[in-house]
This record gives sequence, C-alpha cells and structure tokens, in this order.
Amino acid sequence: PFGGFPWGRIAFGQSDGPLLPLAAVIGAPGLSFVVVLIGSALAGVVASGRITRRTAAASCIGVATAVGALTVVAPLFAPPPQDTVTVALVQGNVPRLGLDFNAQRRAVLDNHVQRTIELAADIDSGRVRAPDLVIWPENSSDIDPLRNPDAAARIDAAARAVGVPVLVGTVLRRDDGTTSNTSIVWDPVTGPGQRHDKRQLVPFGEYLPMRTIVTALSPYAAQAGNFTPGQGNGVLDLAGVHVAVATCYEVAFDSLLTDSVRAGAQLIAV
Repeated sequence: PFGGFPWGRIAFGQSDGPLLPLAAVIGAPGLSFVVVLIGSALAGVVASGRITRRTAAASCIGVATAVGALTVVAPLFAPPPQDTVTVALVQGNVPRLGLDFNAQRRAVLDNHVQRTIELAADIDSGRVRAPDLVIWPENSSDIDPLRNPDAAARIDAAARAVGVPVLVGTVLRRDDGTTSNTSIVWDPVTGPGQRHDKRQLVPFGEYLPMRTIVTALSPYAAQAGNFTPGQGNGVLDLAGVHVAVATCYEVAFDSLLTDSVRAGAQLIAV
C-alpha cells in the first residue's frame, strides 16, 4: 500500500550476461521474463522425467540458438548512440572505526574531496582523460552544504580542482525538521545549482507511514527517517549533458526513469 516493491529485478543479474542486449528493446521487466522463461523451460524438461541425453542436448542447443539470435537481433532495434561523454565516478569510501557520527560524516565528505583532487592531478599529468562531468554517490556529503559553509568550501575546492560540474549526493535539512535525499549539481564557478530530490522514498526507512500509530506500536519505529519526496522529472543538466538521476531504490521503479528519458535524459546515473 506504500508503493510496493516492483517485480522483475531478475534482470539485474544480466548486467554482465549474454542476455543484456535485450534490455535495449524490452527493458528490465522483459529481460526478467526471458531469463525466467528459459530457466523454467529447462527445468520443465528435466522435471518431466522423460529426458535423455539426446533430448537434453537438443534442448540446450535450441535454447542457445534462440538466445544467440535474440542477443544479435535486439541491438539492431535500439537507436545508435549519437554522441559520447566521459564521466568520472568517484567513490570516496566510508571509514568505520574510531569515529563518532559527526566525524564519520565529515570523513566521508573529505574522502570524496580528496579522491576528486587526486583525479584532477591525474588529469593535469595526462595519466587520465579529462571528464565532462563527475558523479559522487548518494550520501557523499551527509553534511548539508547549503547550511554548513565549511562543507560547501570543501566541495567548491573539489569542483574547482577538476574544473567540471560535480553531481553531489547530500542530505538537505529543512526548517520544519524534515530532510530530503538530494543530488546537487555543483559548478566549479557558480557553485550549487540544479538539484534532484529523491522522489520514491523507502517506507519505514526514509519515512514512516502512519507515524503516530506505528510509533505507538513499536519503539523501533522512531528510527525511521523524516524525509519528504521531491517532484519533477529527475533530469539535471551537467555541462550540457542531460542526466537522469535515480537514487537508491528509485532504480527499481521503471516509471520514474521512463519520465526522465522522455524528458530528454541522455545518460542515466544510478
């Protein structure tokens, strides 16, 4: 009743698999259906009790032929790429030992800043290609940079060093006590700009449905967040590249990314 959990994520197991090209035509639900169909067909042959070496071999050859044909044909129906973009993905890592909560948050932010500055040094030395944009992950700055000048200064330093917009995952805190799980475009010259507030929140995690009732029933309920969902189509402009932002959990809801792609997104950042 609070959005449900979409079916069809079996497709995620094919990110490096032979069936991946099918996703260009039939999407994640369709790819999941094909994987389950193939597995069920093979299981049905085995479970029938009438299998022989010859029928087993024929079944495997038939499945392999069908799969091969599908993966060859599917990309022909997908639109060809019109352009290329170089993206730098920065994973700063999370320290775990010897730090309290606030120190943890600052250490995570500092890690992402440091890795981005190291990337800038690699670019200047010619060891890596200069990116068109940089993407930091969700919660890379759990310190609200719009309320904390020191956090903003650190992100500014990273963006200026690399010289291109950085997509910063952060948590913004509002005056009414609520928060938003937000991705901000941080420009190396103008600072914070466009933002995407996560639209599909996790019930009983990021927010608590029926808060008064549930809190009365369980003391653990108070641990749930007080996030509020965002609006819009999830598309942000980074250096002229229209990026669809799907924060954790949002990627499971096909309709959200469909909205973003139809709104002109050229790249999907999960």
